[in-house]
Amino acid sequence: MPVRPAEPGLVGRDRQLAAVRAGLVRARAGDTALLLVHGGPGSGKTALLDACAVAVEASVRRVTCGPDVVSAIATLLADAPDRPGTPPSCRYPDHVRTLTATGPLVLLLDDAHRCDPGSVEVLDLLVRRGSGLLVVAAVAAVGGIGARPPGWGVVAPRCQPLDLPPLDLPDVAELVRRRWQRPGDEAFVAACLRGAGGNPLALRMILDRVGNGPPVAGRATAVLAAGCAVLAELLPGRLAQHTEETRAVSEAVAVLGRTDAESIAMLAGVSETVVASAFAALCADGVLGVADLDTLRAALLADLPPARLRWWHARAARLLADAGRPAGEIAAHLLALPEVGEPWMRAILREAAATAPDRDTAACYLDHALAADPVDVPTLVDYVRTAGEADPHTAHRLLRAGLERTTGVRERAELAIELAWLTPAAAGAPSVVPTLAAALADLDATLGVRPTGPDRELRVRGEAARLAAGWTRPPVTAGGPVPAGDTPAERDLLALRAFTDMLTARAADVAAARATAALAEPGTLRWPHAAAAYALAVAGDVPAALTGLDRVLASAGPTGWTRTLAGMLRALVLADAGDAPAAVADAERAVTAMDSVDTARVALATAHVRQGDLAAAVRVLPETDPDVPVLGHPLSLVVRAAAAEDAGDLDGALTHLNRCGAVLTELGVENPLVAPWWVAAARLLAATGRSTAAADLAAEGADAAARWGTGNGRGLALFAAGTVELAQDPKAGRDVLAEAVELLETGAAAWYLALAELALGEAALRTGDRVGARKVFRAAADGAVRCGYRGVAVQARARLVAAGGRVHRVPGGTDTLTHAERRVAELATAGATNREIADRLLITVRTVETHLTSLYRKLGVAGRSALHVAIMERDRS
Repeated sequence: MPVRPAEPGLVGRDRQLAAVRAGLVRARAGDTALLLVHGGPGSGKTALLDACAVAVEASVRRVTCGPDVVSAIATLLADAPDRPGTPPSCRYPDHVRTLTATGPLVLLLDDAHRCDPGSVEVLDLLVRRGSGLLVVAAVAAVGGIGARPPGWGVVAPRCQPLDLPPLDLPDVAELVRRRWQRPGDEAFVAACLRGAGGNPLALRMILDRVGNGPPVAGRATAVLAAGCAVLAELLPGRLAQHTEETRAVSEAVAVLGRTDAESIAMLAGVSETVVASAFAALCADGVLGVADLDTLRAALLADLPPARLRWWHARAARLLADAGRPAGEIAAHLLALPEVGEPWMRAILREAAATAPDRDTAACYLDHALAADPVDVPTLVDYVRTAGEADPHTAHRLLRAGLERTTGVRERAELAIELAWLTPAAAGAPSVVPTLAAALADLDATLGVRPTGPDRELRVRGEAARLAAGWTRPPVTAGGPVPAGDTPAERDLLALRAFTDMLTARAADVAAARATAALAEPGTLRWPHAAAAYALAVAGDVPAALTGLDRVLASAGPTGWTRTLAGMLRALVLADAGDAPAAVADAERAVTAMDSVDTARVALATAHVRQGDLAAAVRVLPETDPDVPVLGHPLSLVVRAAAAEDAGDLDGALTHLNRCGAVLTELGVENPLVAPWWVAAARLLAATGRSTAAADLAAEGADAAARWGTGNGRGLALFAAGTVELAQDPKAGRDVLAEAVELLETGAAAWYLALAELALGEAALRTGDRVGARKVFRAAADGAVRCGYRGVAVQARARLVAAGGRVHRVPGGTDTLTHAERRVAELATAGATNREIADRLLITVRTVETHLTSLYRKLGVAGRSALHVAIMERDRS
């Protein structure tokens, strides 16, 4: 007989129905057949019997076995003649022969594992001696597929087993199609299969829970949630019928989250043989091997009483620790305990935090350990280093509380040092300087003049902390011997000393050497290393500075002081080095990373000035003095001066610039390149007829630049001197400005180069050299466009036209691309991924994304697919 598709409502059971029809064929031929349908709860045993009753063309009799059915065979053959004194072994076979004389007879037994033994014996007799009989008995799988069900051992050799495996993906897809009269999205169907584990009953319950909304991918999450709820609802009933040992195994699986027999046996306190038997029983019952392990765990754990769950986790943690398992694995169980009162538990949590995959996980471990012992100094220090930047004020409070309750000299020094490192992030918190000074004085008295080993490292950390505490104040004198940079503490100290050297205009090569040593070793970098990288930029090594800042950003968390500082410093470097769009993007991300840092807004305003958007620059400036005075306050005044000059208020601009100089003096910042206010001030003084004051200011700036000793500094000094000279002697001014341009071209000072070229073009015009002026203005315009200096580009193009030249290109072609964008574009059009581009150019993936965004904007394309064509077309134009 050919196999027909499953009956309506029954899916995935074609093979089983075909076996029933084949048994009926044998019965018609005068033979007998016994089919033992084997499946776990909800696998569709009853539904299969329902389909059998409809599908077979024969006389069908059916019974559901259970406590209320004293004799299944008597119920099935209730019309058998009553013959007093005749045993069942004779009475029922005779009656079956009568019934099958005119056609086959089908007996269906549901819940046959609960059938009475007498009926099983009679059925065995009927199968052995009868003819024209088909018996289909559905039994619950309690010992694994293929195991003999209780009471049916006598007939097992003569029966044909018929298992009901879980539904597969096509089966589930068909059920979904029937339910909604349309195919379900692939993700929706996959979620149904995962949530139900292929169990028909569970699937039906899940579909009932999710309601009648369309079977689309967006509802896959709701399906999985319903799957967890359904499994939790079904599990108690399924587990109740198992032995205590089997239930213990299931709970151990839920707690450990894995199914290897050795671990489960250890936790459950049973042998591996018992575990194997329990697994077989749980698989047959639909507890294991049906739903995915995560769904099963959630359901099992939800059903455990809290006290028992805590007992399991405590036992698991101890056993795993004794077995030498990884700290992270043990910590997952310790987190489930209300407190970790034993020292070994807190030690495990600290170890787990050190190897945690992310800061949030590490902070969670350490926070749990601190809850048990808030003054455990090593744990508190680890917590602050991990989570302090994300929540600096809470970390500040915890450290202060720890200091109040800690008496050990070294321990107090540890806490005071960490408090100092938090100073930049915890804006508005009480000053740490007195606390740190007292702790370090006590430490010096205890350690003596020449400490060694860990004590020496602690003392070096203390000196670095002293500089860190003065981050937002006038530069702290950095005395004492210069460390070699062999340890993390020495590199922290070198980084801060390099930044202090830069602020105080110590020789640029000295500051650069210290910054380079601070950044020399691989590994995690902290916020002082961002300051050191910025010192490198001011010293003239922009590529090394950007590499260092990228490394700091790679080490930083998604938010917090380190990310904000590194991002805003990178923005300042890029703004002057020739990539204003990337500078704006970096500054915006820095503001987002820690919204409370006003100096990040100053960096964003500075980048807007470079782009020529003065209105945006003023709009984003903080209303109050920035929180990092040595950078934010002076630079904010320079931005306000630029806005005032743009509005035609030259006196107002000079007021802001002079105030900038006064602020820098108050702060002890002597480096003329930190905020070159004097360059703009000298130009404005000369333009307003105050040539003597302009010359004096330019000379002072030149002296300071000479002490610092960089080409960019000398170039700025010549730029300032040239603008002053231009007001009195255009020819002499032109010569000085030409020298300034030549010097600035050799460094990464694109912003000041563009301004100097504008001034040089004006000098050429004043001396009557219109051809030379056009050449300079064209170079200024092209360079400004490449750098994203739109305001300067507009001025240069206007002056080019005034000098009799023509603008041949409109902004937006490949001539607007920076060198970095060009390199990224070449690799991207060659098919390299963002990661491959980053590895090739030794930059971060985030930097690649920034360059690509700028490329798309400049070239007017939506993505990579159009990039190659756009570049070719622009180059041909």
